[in-house]
Amino acid sequence: LKFVIFGTVACILLASFASNTNTVKDVKNAMLFASTTIAATAATVVDPKSKRSHQKPPPTTNSLPTLDELLSTTKPYSPTCPPGMIRMNVSYTSPSAGTRRMTSNLTSTNTTSVAAPPSRRHFIPKIIHMTSKSSCLTSDFVKNIQIWYDRFPGYTFYFHDEAVVDRLLYMKLSNDTFPQLHETTWCARGATKSDLWRYLVLWYYGGIYTDLDNTPTAGFDELLVSSLQDYDAFFPLEGSGVLTQYFMSSSPYHPLMNYTLTNAIRSLRGTFNVINNNPAGNTGPRALKNGMIIFLTSVGIPSNGYFDHGSTYTGPYNRTITIGGSKGNPHEFINRAGVSQKIKLQQYQRMNMTHFHNWKKFKAVHKVTRKIMSCQDYITDVMDLLAKQKHDKNTTLTTATTSSSHENPTPDTSIPLPETLYDIIGRGQ
Repeated sequence: LKFVIFGTVACILLASFASNTNTVKDVKNAMLFASTTIAATAATVVDPKSKRSHQKPPPTTNSLPTLDELLSTTKPYSPTCPPGMIRMNVSYTSPSAGTRRMTSNLTSTNTTSVAAPPSRRHFIPKIIHMTSKSSCLTSDFVKNIQIWYDRFPGYTFYFHDEAVVDRLLYMKLSNDTFPQLHETTWCARGATKSDLWRYLVLWYYGGIYTDLDNTPTAGFDELLVSSLQDYDAFFPLEGSGVLTQYFMSSSPYHPLMNYTLTNAIRSLRGTFNVINNNPAGNTGPRALKNGMIIFLTSVGIPSNGYFDHGSTYTGPYNRTITIGGSKGNPHEFINRAGVSQKIKLQQYQRMNMTHFHNWKKFKAVHKVTRKIMSCQDYITDVMDLLAKQKHDKNTTLTTATTSSSHENPTPDTSIPLPETLYDIIGRGQ
């Protein structure tokens, strides 16, 4: 509690002196719900006798599936790949020594149970997560992934298509941990859904998340790759001085992922246009920046979320974040143009993906009121639709004379409703 009070006061002082308007807004917004998000990190408790933090076992109710279970038991988003596209395996492991080319029949070796390094309680597991709408990729993206595969020997790569992403986001356990996640995800698509998912997958499983078009650069040399397990979390810096959100790495149940996802949910629910929901400002880099502000100010370290150079910071529950490089050299670890912008935009269409900038021209217009629909309005309408479905179902059951084998299934509010958006709204330009 002392840390929370001290951190809140520090935020107020910092906000009063900050010169950048967006910075002041972000610090104040982070300050408003710092105390609630700190309390929400349910995986960490404090022993009142020892006054020391210790880790509580992951929840057993609605137990978390292993990554292999999550990916291998989910039907793929695209059962068949179009001509010229390459199907990615759901998981594959780079050999510990030497390299080999990826093929379509690589087998999985689960590394999620790898032992912690000596004297390390929290460590980044040797896992790399990537995602795309479908597991059918063009050759340019496959070649780009090959670079990661060659550079990170001994790591297991997990490829999550939209079906797997939805399964994790809509698990009951996820909504129990992050209330309002399910209904807020109804407002998310493309980049915003990917943002929510990447925080959640690192919260539960840890490892590395990287965008599909990134490539590792010289900074990720053999020494750093082999020593990542010595870190609780590792982030390079963007040119603006904030932590990179297109590359993140952390141990499981890291407070930063909790704070960031909580912030992203809160911001997404406040958007006034459910289609153009501004991922960069609501669920992307700004949400991560606000999460970092909470991580530091909650233990009395003033911060506006910007850094000039790398360092290691200790936050709540003795959890740490190591920042690498400097904002003056944002490409030291990651090249964001591993697949060039021109090629990427062309091939996104072949991969059935929409770049988030393309959503800016659309407005979510309610078919009845003709008003722009906010995320909260949309959630309300979906809830009404589900209630109507339930009512119709109950009426059908009451008057039905057919056998139970012909009854319609009861609607399940825990699953996504991918077509509902366009039942309610029209895309007006």
